[in-house]
Amino acid sequence: MQNSIPIGIGATIFPENFNEIEDIYNFSIQEKVDFLRIVPGLKVGLSENIDIDYSNHIKVIEKMQSIISDKLIDFASEEHEL
Repeated sequence: MQNSIPIGIGATIFPENFNEIEDIYNFSIQEKVDFLRIVPGLKVGLSENIDIDYSNHIKVIEKMQSIISDKLIDFASEEHEL
């Protein structure tokens, strides 16, 4: 947080960059941001040329759940001062 403003990273995920989710997560941890926003891409307006299979939304959610559960297991197995 800088000057009382939370700093975060936001990424819109399409099938073309799906495999970068974990790298984006790791970058956000490395940079110690306050939050990470991962959002599946949604076709609206003039985006006629974008082909989105909406099963991508489910895959994005499942990937984030997997990353978070793995990281929580890692965190729980380490010693931390609270």
